[in-house]
Amino acid sequence: VLPEGLDSASGSVIVPQGKIAVSWSKTPNGTAFTVEIPANVDAEFRCGGLCQKLKPGKTELFLRK
Repeated sequence: VLPEGLDSASGSVIVPQGKIAVSWSKTPNGTAFTVEIPANVDAEFRCGGLCQKLKPGKTELFLRK
């Protein structure tokens, strides 16, 4: 699901409600993700079969290999 040859990546975008940011990094056991969502934004995290609704603020997720 994640690009070969990259061990980590991050990015952000400014929307009227604030900043949306995401970062991920590969570890020996899987991949760690951090997602930040501003208030009044509906969001979900989807990757590798996982689908999880996100609440405003910072969320940390981990997908095992």
